[in-house]
Amino acid sequence: MAAPIDKPKDLRPLNAKYAGRCHSCRTPISIGEASFYSPSLSKIGCPDCWGTSKSAPTKGQLQKTSEDSKQVEWRRLCTYLRTCLLAEAGESVLDFNQDDFPTLAGPEELFSSSASSIVMTGAVVNGRLSRVRNTGPRDFLYGWPTVVVEDANGRTKVAPLFVVTGEAEKDLKNGTWTLTPRSDPDLNIALLSGRIFDPATASEVDAAIDSSINFGNRKNLNQQIKAIALTLGLECFGIEQAELSDSYSNEPGIYNCALLLPANDHGASRDLLRELEVLATKKDWVDTAAAMLLPSARSSISTPAKTKAGPLCGPLLLNRTQEEATAASRREVITVVTGPPGTGKSQLVVSAVANAWVDQESVLVTSTNNGAVDVAVSRANNIANGLLMRTGNKSAREALPASVSETVTYYKNSPQGPEFNEGDIRSRLARAQLARQMLHKNLVEVERLDTDLTKTVHHIDQLSIQLWSSPRHLDEIEILSEIAHSIRRVSKTLFFRQIRARCLHRKLGIAFSEGNVQLAQDWANLILIYPDLRTRVETLRGQSVNAPDQQLRETDNEWVDASQATIDFVVKQSIQKNPAAYSQIGNAGGAGGKLAAGTALAKRALRGWACTTLSMSRNFNLEAGYFDLAIIDEASQCNIAHILPVAYRAKRLLVVGDPNQLPPIVQVGRKTVDSIADLSEMKPILEKNSGLDFLEGSAYFGFEKSIGIEKVILLNEHYRCHPKLHAGLIKLSMEVLLRS
Repeated sequence: MAAPIDKPKDLRPLNAKYAGRCHSCRTPISIGEASFYSPSLSKIGCPDCWGTSKSAPTKGQLQKTSEDSKQVEWRRLCTYLRTCLLAEAGESVLDFNQDDFPTLAGPEELFSSSASSIVMTGAVVNGRLSRVRNTGPRDFLYGWPTVVVEDANGRTKVAPLFVVTGEAEKDLKNGTWTLTPRSDPDLNIALLSGRIFDPATASEVDAAIDSSINFGNRKNLNQQIKAIALTLGLECFGIEQAELSDSYSNEPGIYNCALLLPANDHGASRDLLRELEVLATKKDWVDTAAAMLLPSARSSISTPAKTKAGPLCGPLLLNRTQEEATAASRREVITVVTGPPGTGKSQLVVSAVANAWVDQESVLVTSTNNGAVDVAVSRANNIANGLLMRTGNKSAREALPASVSETVTYYKNSPQGPEFNEGDIRSRLARAQLARQMLHKNLVEVERLDTDLTKTVHHIDQLSIQLWSSPRHLDEIEILSEIAHSIRRVSKTLFFRQIRARCLHRKLGIAFSEGNVQLAQDWANLILIYPDLRTRVETLRGQSVNAPDQQLRETDNEWVDASQATIDFVVKQSIQKNPAAYSQIGNAGGAGGKLAAGTALAKRALRGWACTTLSMSRNFNLEAGYFDLAIIDEASQCNIAHILPVAYRAKRLLVVGDPNQLPPIVQVGRKTVDSIADLSEMKPILEKNSGLDFLEGSAYFGFEKSIGIEKVILLNEHYRCHPKLHAGLIKLSMEVLLRS
């Protein structure tokens, strides 16, 4: 047991913002737990060791409140994911290298003004970029100003203070490189990771910035930089100068240098860290889809969230498994769907969005992949204008008011005559779906009866050959039925059965033996059921499946048309009847806080939204069950840390992905992740749901493990290759699914 440590004199009570251990007893402290911080030691302590009866409740007192195991597991999960994100961000911190300065030249414009792009010049362009042969777009991390500081081990470290992800592209005519931002500028969370500053100091930096940074206003931005420098005890070098410096020294300070670094496309943001910090203190998560990730909470929401009574909507024609997955997403808390490329996963996403509208529910489509979100928006809005409203980073938010205005104008100018009757439209959809279901049911029944009939004829022929050495023609069924009745009557005789059977076999030309007696009885039974079986097949075909190909086309087309009419009506009705709901969007512009308030009101009328996970907090309030349904596309490439705030915002989740694709790119080692799991006491939870592992898990595996692999829906029809190749792909996917 460690020797007791004297209690410091300069203690400050606080709720922990970072995971750690008590400096005295080494007990783990999770985010949100009561603790004390000593500025002189730069350490934290638990209430049992450093607390007083007047200042904070002790851990023993906390235990007396009987905090349930679900809440403990939830806090540990949030702590684990947040700490892993910080550790990953810390990997981007550079070692000082006096021979390599990845700096840019010219005036600083991306943070200091409202520039939408910059032409890059400077050392990094003349060096690294000059050797790049591929001229296609590539992602980089642009950062300014540059922080130089010594870490706890005395090594000089370098990291930008503010960062933005941008797309760099070379102009083939003049050879220049242009950088266009595609994310919101923000504080570099690598500075909060503990690789440079201790957690308490990092927390002070975060607090010094508060909720907003004055990007676009150089004068105010310089003031914030100086305030941060004061918090860190660093000097500013050349911050007031308009032109960027092309180098920095190993003297600790904040330099007027802009860096161009490799980008991690799935990197975290300060907004995400804050949301995970807030989530750790929430208690209403048990009523959201996020609860399904934790075994202790799963039982409380194991029943379906809601049962839909209305018919299924299919504006894009669905196959059987797509239809099954869409129906499941309307009622199950978690629906997990997989399938190789080309099996219609995007089609399923759009179908789920359309059905949410018809059910008068709010729906979100999200992913860490901008491309996946854009595809969903494009396909959805081809069905109905405004089915999905695209928002996200600053440029997307600034474009949103125009998109909303265009959609509203489109439907306001669309006449609503007597033909638009909701009862008639929904009745038509119900009739169309019922007719299609009945046809499919009858086709399945005809196929089953056809198979039975074919097998019956085959068995009759085989038995006939065994009994008479040649098949009997079934067009003589009346004669054959009389023979069959005779055989059956003899088989039921109580007296002299063998003698009578011998006589009958001689009369029918069948060699008498015990084996042939049984064969004759089997033949007779089949002959007697054959007429009824044939009549049932012919009747069913004549009544309902006379021309199956044509009937399938007709019922499919009517279902699609009725679905389209229903969607057009519900979107138009929602927008026309709720003009006040979207009025605030136009005033919000790109401002995250205002827009979140605007979208909260707007989703009463505009029910479908699309946004990447990293832009979630600036667009939608962090409220439990904010959306009725959230759809995670490309879920196998989404880190669970990015998805947890989405799952908290959702009552139900549709998780779509391909586990055979590459997992999320994580830039942190196994040893570090295991150490964090131990610190946050996550190992027992990871043993029950390995999909939550920060390194090897994903949103797909996290929710697959939570519901069980037997409930995963496999899309089994391929649309991009020859049927023979398709069958092999589906078989391989099923084998991989079963092996996992």
